[in-house]
Amino acid sequence: MKIEFIERFFNKKKQQSPVVPLTLDFHQSYPKVTLSNAFNKQAYNLLFLIKIECLTQLKSILQSQYPEVSVEVYRKTQEIKGSDSSIFQLNLLDDFGGFVVHLITNDHSIVDAILDAHLSPPEPMISFPDINPDEYGSLQGDIDFWFTWLWTPYWESLTQDERAELKLTSSWREFIEFRTEDV
Repeated sequence: MKIEFIERFFNKKKQQSPVVPLTLDFHQSYPKVTLSNAFNKQAYNLLFLIKIECLTQLKSILQSQYPEVSVEVYRKTQEIKGSDSSIFQLNLLDDFGGFVVHLITNDHSIVDAILDAHLSPPEPMISFPDINPDEYGSLQGDIDFWFTWLWTPYWESLTQDERAELKLTSSWREFIEFRTEDV
């Protein structure tokens, strides 16, 4: 009898707070949107690079929902505590000729606004001004991270026409096309 009472008590508790899974209905977008494993897939995870001139636009988007957020360069996580169900973590790093943004949130409207803003990364020549892509073999270190996690999602989100319109040197275009032709 005590066991039945305990089972009913715990089952009621489980039924009162069901976990609603988030959906990923952001097709071939930049930034690429995934679900955060750190929050048991209950928040969106965005890792992307933006041009310096896009920072004002990003700041406006984030502060429209979270006025208390300080969109400055951080080397550690800035977390906003809202209601019990709200998740907002922001890392903003000055790197690769722009700003690397890592945002974790369960606010679908923020993600939509960021995607609608069509933020873009700096061109490779700006991210790596001292690199001659003709002399580069395998990718390692910073350029591997940049290419795999920041540039490739952007490149894949573009149409063929948009790719052709990018102001890339022929060397950088060849570098990118060679490494993404099987993607």
